[in-house]
Order: sequence, then C-alpha cells, then structure tokens
Amino acid sequence: MPLEFGLSDGRLGTCISAIEITNGHFSRKINCGGEAYKDYEEDTELTKTFNVGPQGTAYEQRGLTGSLLSDSSLAENLQIAPNTVKKYIGILESLYIVFLVRPYHRQIARSLLREPKVYLYDSGYVKNDEGRRFENSCAQALLKHVQFLRDVNGREVELHYLRTKDKRGVDFAVAEDGRLTLLLEAKLSDDSPSPHLTYFKEAIPEARAVQIVGRLRRESRDKGIEISRAAEWLSRLEA
Repeated sequence: MPLEFGLSDGRLGTCISAIEITNGHFSRKINCGGEAYKDYEEDTELTKTFNVGPQGTAYEQRGLTGSLLSDSSLAENLQIAPNTVKKYIGILESLYIVFLVRPYHRQIARSLLREPKVYLYDSGYVKNDEGRRFENSCAQALLKHVQFLRDVNGREVELHYLRTKDKRGVDFAVAEDGRLTLLLEAKLSDDSPSPHLTYFKEAIPEARAVQIVGRLRRESRDKGIEISRAAEWLSRLEA
C-alpha cells in the first residue's frame, strides 16, 4: 500500500498544524501545536500530500527511496514553493521518517548544495520494489554504524554517496576526517563487480571497496573489490 504524508498548513500564516501518516492499514495524526490544529479535520483544502505510492506524481513514480531529492522538481509537481518542500522534508527528518544521504565532496559547502538521496527509517514502507527495499535496509545499517562511531568512539565519520558529472556513482561512501575510507555498492543479486565501483576504486586506491549482494552463492575478490554476502557483511558493523 502507498504511504502518505499529509501536512496541513494552518490558517494563521505558515504554521503547520498537523501531519497525517497513512498506509492503508493505519492512520496517525500528529499535532504540531497551535490553534490551527482545530481546523485540521475540516479544512482539507489546505492539505498537501506526499504520496510515495505508484499513483503519485512523476517524481514519486521513480521511487522515493534512494532517489535524488530535488526540491525544485518536487515543488513543481506539488505546486508549492521550494522553501515549503525544504520545510516539510525537515519535519519528516525531525520525526525520524526519512533521512538524507549527501554526496561526498572535499569542499563541504559544495556537497550541501548538491542533491541528497532520501531513505526511510522503516524499510517496511518502501513501495513494492525489492531492490529499493534492499538498498534502504543497507542505508539504515550504515547510518547506525556511522552514528555509533561518532557517538560512542568520538570519530569524525560521515555517510555519503558518490556521483560524478558524467553520472558514475556508488551507492554509499564512508568518510573519516574528510577522507574516504569505504566505497560500497549494494546489489540484490548481481555478483559481477560494478563498473562504477571499479572506476572509483582505481581513482581512490586507499579506500576499501565492497560490493554487498543480497543473494550471493560464493564470496570472492575481483580487481581489489570484495564481493560479500550482504547479511554477513552488515552484521559485522559496529551497530
């Protein structure tokens, strides 16, 4: 079933009065505070909906999980201002519904200007796409890993992804003290080394390169890339 995030603007300006989360099996309303919440039940014209189901906008039909998050494209499809999209995404982050993975760049300011990828904290809400659900689960495990290293060990570790102008990319990259230490590609069943991962391994030889596969018969090593079973590799992470 599609998961919907409904956000209602209050009549008193830009106050967000409430958020409703539905997936066909339950409906949860979160009061964001303020007098505007009293109008939420009746004032359906003020509701903007983020529909992550297959019947959503053109942006969402591509699949929200693991996609690049374009504020301008999403704003155009929903017919709202880009700043409003940023505000809504910020709310979903604060509620631990979604988290963003930003591209790696040595210049932090540039990485913040580039489009992040968006993932859900609960992989059960990923639409009926096994590959995207698998990638989302990998993102969750890696996020917990880097958060543990930061919070418990005090290490300056961040989770990113890699993308070049010619669209070569790697699903995930871990950087410590600003330097890449891990390049990781997540595949549901493809056990042949990703050409993009091979390219980045050659460009950044000091970084460990791993391709984790959900359905893998035999682990191997090829061109400096570790081909590993996803469940076993992820289970060895710090958290």
